[in-house]
Amino acid sequence: PGAVQAQADFLDLAEQVYRQSEEGIEERVADHLSREVFVTVESHISTTRRDLVLAHLSDMPVIEPVDRFARRYESHHPQEGPPIAAASHVLGYVRRVFREDLFDDADPLLTLPGARVGAAGIERAYDRTLRGIVGVKTTQITGGGRRLKELSQKSPTKGEDLNLTLDLSLQKTALDLLAHHRQGAAVVLNIHTGEILAMASQPTYNVNDFVPRISDQAYDAYLNNPAKPLFGRASQGAYPPGSTFKMIITLAAQMDGFAPSTTYNCPGFLEISGQRFRCWKRSGHGRVDMRGALRESCDVWFYEMAQNLGLEKMRDMAARFGFGTAIIEDFFEQSTALLPSRAWKELRRGSPWVIGDSIQFSIGQGFMLTTPVQLAAMAAIIANGGYRIRPHLVRANGFYDRNESLNLNPAHLQVVREGMSQVVNSRTGTAHASRLTLPWGPGGSLWRMAGKTGTAQVTSLPPDESDQVNENIPYHRRDHALFVGFAPLEDPQYACAVVIEHGGSGSATAAPIAKDLMTATLARHLAGQLT
Repeated sequence: PGAVQAQADFLDLAEQVYRQSEEGIEERVADHLSREVFVTVESHISTTRRDLVLAHLSDMPVIEPVDRFARRYESHHPQEGPPIAAASHVLGYVRRVFREDLFDDADPLLTLPGARVGAAGIERAYDRTLRGIVGVKTTQITGGGRRLKELSQKSPTKGEDLNLTLDLSLQKTALDLLAHHRQGAAVVLNIHTGEILAMASQPTYNVNDFVPRISDQAYDAYLNNPAKPLFGRASQGAYPPGSTFKMIITLAAQMDGFAPSTTYNCPGFLEISGQRFRCWKRSGHGRVDMRGALRESCDVWFYEMAQNLGLEKMRDMAARFGFGTAIIEDFFEQSTALLPSRAWKELRRGSPWVIGDSIQFSIGQGFMLTTPVQLAAMAAIIANGGYRIRPHLVRANGFYDRNESLNLNPAHLQVVREGMSQVVNSRTGTAHASRLTLPWGPGGSLWRMAGKTGTAQVTSLPPDESDQVNENIPYHRRDHALFVGFAPLEDPQYACAVVIEHGGSGSATAAPIAKDLMTATLARHLAGQLT
């Protein structure tokens, strides 16, 4: 009877003070009774309302105003810095505690009113670190619920600070460059440490929409948006890499004994078992060697090489670079994408691997899928001399070990770097229009970028669309545009990857974005802002 009367008093007094409906308060009480903890009647109250509660505390033994922490996302210098929304996919957000959370985590902090747990991004990956330790206060009360005195108190412990590798200015630049397209992603890595300096996805969302709690209507709007703004494309998007994958095949070829001078003739197509595989350049490239095949992205050269290597040798080299794995050390929202195998196709497609599958694999098509972060890591490994990196978002020691070599021949890597340089800096390279033009190098010479363009077919086009320009094809059937690269060529420091969904040509769409993004990166490097 005493408990029933106390609850009745609670409802009556709460309605009087907060002017809330009895039905709404009862619902909150019922939601929390099984946990035997405080029930939040109203949060974020005004100073006036708080003073009113304090003035009537003697009349309301079961009501107590409590100060508590809440999330707020902002730049350290909001008047100068970019909006924090640029980093929403990285930061993630928190949500209210569900009953199943209490089974998975015995932290008493989660039973307190207003408790939140990380639901995505860094908030999720470092939830326990950021959360801190709950405080405890013991108070003596009468049978009627009146407070007599405080017996003991243990102050809460603040959660730890995290220093992110992300450069907010560079992150904002990346998002601004992507904003001209419907969907896409861009990544910048430090090739020596694996620190992720930018990891932008377009479209994005405003993480502050989740503070203190996002409304059901607003959340449904995000979920039902066909552009999927909550989806972090930079780490979760799985795309065929297209010709950006050709460096992997070039390394596999050299490891198998093929010299850089190995040449094949490209008439614009190659017929295998009665099937014609076309080169992107219908008139053909003529006779090209290994560097030329990279420079001009000759598909036929790689078709020929695929027949000599076979799937396993190409696939083994891709596996060395981390394709098919989750490579970000401290992030849950990432895809492994897909590094296919013969066994995978048998299991998932119910048919054997055929030569045509290997042909498509050699140019980053068919079943092969990668994430933008994986592509940036590939470029970083090529640039740093063949050392594994572990991309990460929180500054810490131990993510990179100069001794952890992939055992790649330095001469083989140099051939690939030369081919990537020619892609950007040679007049016949597919990304020549996106070369760097800034006199920041030694003695005022130009700093140069090396890279590789990619145009990945999304679906087989019908004959009436196969020769049309991208803009005349339905949007969902247009090619993806890609670019990977590193700079400066003379002393590599940073690697990048850009993917524009249904953007068409990698040279026309992705490469110019990479040029601007790498220019901004080098500018901040020169200013000493990327330490």
